[in-house]
Amino acid sequence: MAERVRVHVASCNINVSGSTVNVSLSLGVATGQVAGDVEKILSLADGALYLAKNAGRNRVEPSLGRAASAGTSTTPNRDFWL
Repeated sequence: MAERVRVHVASCNINVSGSTVNVSLSLGVATGQVAGDVEKILSLADGALYLAKNAGRNRVEPSLGRAASAGTSTTPNRDFWL
């Protein structure tokens, strides 16, 4: 989903004072399983966003950490590339 949003934004024609401006979008993505972990999920997404910006911008970067969850879980890491 994040990659589709990024591609759509990059394909938009934005006119400013008669000139076309190219826009790009960098996104950080993180997942979690417990709503109470929202701060940890946001922190992971924020870290991934900075990785995306430092890796050249205009990209989607997943969190490289494990999915945020309370305690141990048998659910596999759900971070992924789109």
